[in-house]
Amino acid sequence: MPIRDFLQDANGDLAVVNGDFARSGGDSVDANQAAVKQAIAIRVKFFLAEYFLDESIGVDWLGQILVKNPDQVVVVELIREAIMSTPDVVAVASVDLVDDGDRRWHVDYVVQTVYSTTTIDGSIASP
Repeated sequence: MPIRDFLQDANGDLAVVNGDFARSGGDSVDANQAAVKQAIAIRVKFFLAEYFLDESIGVDWLGQILVKNPDQVVVVELIREAIMSTPDVVAVASVDLVDDGDRRWHVDYVVQTVYSTTTIDGSIASP
């Protein structure tokens, strides 16, 4: 089975199965779709310039999103670009910001991948 990434649990920690790190991706469409969902969550939560070897990658959370009165059109577009730049994502059907109250929100998205004609959807909590 080809490895796409190490699998993360619900808390974002590395998942361990039978004493070994679990892998995401695999030979089935569902496993690859799940791997793409994990890659999208990682890509969207990545801060701009966080990676010292390439400071051009990431979402500008501190400069344009986590500021007073952010422009929601800009926020949606930045997140859409991050999702679209994820490997194996073919199209982004929708990106919606949902206010959870108490200065918390999450992003709901629907994407098309190379693995199936069926779209996948997901939700990512704000960092």
